[in-house]
Amino acid sequence: MLKNYGSYFRELRQEKGFTMAQIAEGVTSESFLSKFERGQSSISIELLLPLLEHINVKFDEFAALAGIPANNYFYTFVDKISELAATLTTLNVSILERISEQELAYWDAGGKLYHQHLAIIAQVALVAKENTNHFPSTLAQSVVDYLFDVQTWNQYELTLFTNTVRVLPEKVQLAFGGEVLAHLASGQRLNEHVKLGIEAMLNIITNQVRAEKYAQARKLLRGLQHIAPEMTWEHNIKTAFLNGIIQMKTSNYTVGFASAEAAVAAIQVAKQTGIASEYARFLEIMKLK
Repeated sequence: MLKNYGSYFRELRQEKGFTMAQIAEGVTSESFLSKFERGQSSISIELLLPLLEHINVKFDEFAALAGIPANNYFYTFVDKISELAATLTTLNVSILERISEQELAYWDAGGKLYHQHLAIIAQVALVAKENTNHFPSTLAQSVVDYLFDVQTWNQYELTLFTNTVRVLPEKVQLAFGGEVLAHLASGQRLNEHVKLGIEAMLNIITNQVRAEKYAQARKLLRGLQHIAPEMTWEHNIKTAFLNGIIQMKTSNYTVGFASAEAAVAAIQVAKQTGIASEYARFLEIMKLK
């Protein structure tokens, strides 16, 4: 936990012309932010990251200004999340296996809970790579238990849910999905929280398509588009891809297939080969169903 760095955050916030109310919106209470800035309250990395995003400051920039030691837990957390995020894009099996083994070893040695969660996310990615649903129920349940125990989700919880939703029970997916939709409907701007929420919903919808529950998938997708009309380019492409598959399986196969194929081509043009391969493989599987 960070406690003695609030004055540095206040300095950056004021320098950029933001009020506490503006920065706290959608993340925490103004009173808590005030206490942190005065050094009266500690703050977690999960809460600090979205606050820094609101003032357009990267964590490493803040750490350098505040003099946070390079071996601090927060540096470790950010570095590993960044490494894992890059690996998830390419689905590099050897790196995913190394991360999983390494993080589980840290966890078994009495490390922080995020070590276990990183290992689980890496293992979920391996399941996705093999396109199977075989995943240890005990690990999936540990994620469910953690997410149910947390009263207020922040960036950490959204990241964990988004990257593990594939292996969570369907009832849990839909229950948490309802919470995410409510969060998106609150009208927040397109910040990191909202991006993660959209990604989580798209992953839930993908699971519904994979399970051939096309009516439910269409309903969720339409709801998401209504609530969160502003999306990133990647989210728009994924939405078009899923819409294409749903249309392909429920109404017009030719038009739907062409739409899904066009989405894959757009990703290839953007030179995101790992994601393009994943989508193309998924499309081939859906053609055979």
